[in-house]
Amino acid sequence: MDPSIVLHKTDKGITELKTREYSLPRALRTALILVDGKANVGGLCKKVPAFTEMVDSLGVLLKDGFISAGGDETADTSSDGNSVTQAKWDIVEMIIDVLGEEVGHRATKRFTAVPDTVPAMKQALNECSQFIALTIDEKKAKTIESRGLEILSKI
Repeated sequence: MDPSIVLHKTDKGITELKTREYSLPRALRTALILVDGKANVGGLCKKVPAFTEMVDSLGVLLKDGFISAGGDETADTSSDGNSVTQAKWDIVEMIIDVLGEEVGHRATKRFTAVPDTVPAMKQALNECSQFIALTIDEKKAKTIESRGLEILSKI
């Protein structure tokens, strides 16, 4: 996730903080509490350096609609409403679905660190696919690359 993105709580996020309606796990709730609409992702990660899974937690919150990205060109949306940041997390989720939870998280580590731009994500998707083809399974690598490019084409 691009460290310069400023995140904001959505109505769903505010509802969760007030009512615990969605029963977020502790790590996600902590990350949600820290999102203040002023600090960028890099600043949020510095607030709690011991919380090593902050970026992952923010990604889940973003994907699930508890927070939104704003105030940065990387948060722009296309006419069909897909944001670049949302596409990144859709690809991460797809890779985890294809490879399984444990291997998927390791394979997406590099992907989650690239800037939220289409060219950077295409490059990271290519590198991730090559790594998977060499170390895990060529067929799964091709599946991941084609599905990832399909997601990026919708932006």
